[in-house]
Amino acid sequence: MIIKSLSRKSNSTQLIKYALRYSMKEKHSNKNKEQATVIIRHNIRSRSIENIIKEFKENESFRLYKRKDSVVLFHTILSFSPKDRQRISDIMLKDIGKKFVELRAQDCLCLAVVHKEKEHIHTHFLVSGVKTNSYSSRVSKAEFKTIINELESYQQKKYPELINSKNKHQVDKSKSKEEIINALQTTRQSIKASLLQHLEKGFSQATSYQDFLSKINSHDYSIYQRNNKAQGVIVDGIKFRFSRLGFSEERFEQLTQRENDEQSMLTELKNIRNQKDQVKQRNILEKQSKDELENAQIEDKALQELVALRESSKEIQREEYMEREPIPFEKDILRKSQRPYSRDFEEADM
Repeated sequence: MIIKSLSRKSNSTQLIKYALRYSMKEKHSNKNKEQATVIIRHNIRSRSIENIIKEFKENESFRLYKRKDSVVLFHTILSFSPKDRQRISDIMLKDIGKKFVELRAQDCLCLAVVHKEKEHIHTHFLVSGVKTNSYSSRVSKAEFKTIINELESYQQKKYPELINSKNKHQVDKSKSKEEIINALQTTRQSIKASLLQHLEKGFSQATSYQDFLSKINSHDYSIYQRNNKAQGVIVDGIKFRFSRLGFSEERFEQLTQRENDEQSMLTELKNIRNQKDQVKQRNILEKQSKDELENAQIEDKALQELVALRESSKEIQREEYMEREPIPFEKDILRKSQRPYSRDFEEADM
């Protein structure tokens, strides 16, 4: 097997979430939920991601000797050859994992998760930076080398069928120093080329600086910070600084300008829409006023016509009344009014 050990001095939460992806109940809706399986919870009672993270943090709070650069989490990966994939069983992985915990993390909080989404099966061991007795769980290089050798011996003795997953950590002495350096540089350049492609894609799609950081921060890439500011990306334990990847402060300002331009365009579009709404509303009010004026004029004209019609009707009735023959009663009144006035007549009437 290949054993790789890393350490985390900060951002341990992200590493735990990465190791536990697709394995907790919260991820049951994901199609890839079977690709990760928790096989060991050593000195850990919780089963949810949030509570597991809480247990690691609480254990760290009991550290006796605290420093700013203390390692809060040790991350060890046991990888097996793709050629042995068909020979590896879950029982075998759990048994080898228990042996590693016995050798390395007996007095620590330890979580072991198997990932099978890649060609080679590998197990992630997350070991607390503090033992249950509040002392640091750090081991020296010599001690870790002893642990590797003992684990390798255990595997070869109990599972000899894993012929392609032998320990490959010992450096071939036949190789020169220059060959080793060239091999390491080649590996680094390969990782860097893949990272650059990922960064360029994220930069072209990002609408802001924060959007860019969220796009490149995935399970394969994690952002590291300094003074609460993003400095670069960590890939397989190797740090790559943004400034050395061609992403300087000036280039990040392009994202800020892009965000400002987009905001300006949205504001301008909003103003145009508001102006259109205002014009539309004004046209509606003008049309309503025009319709009301026309209706008032129509009503005034109709009223004038009605008044004229009534006056004309009264005049006709008056003329007809004057032209008709008087009735007998009216004749007597008319005749009396036409008699000559005399005192005797007045007295007689009285």
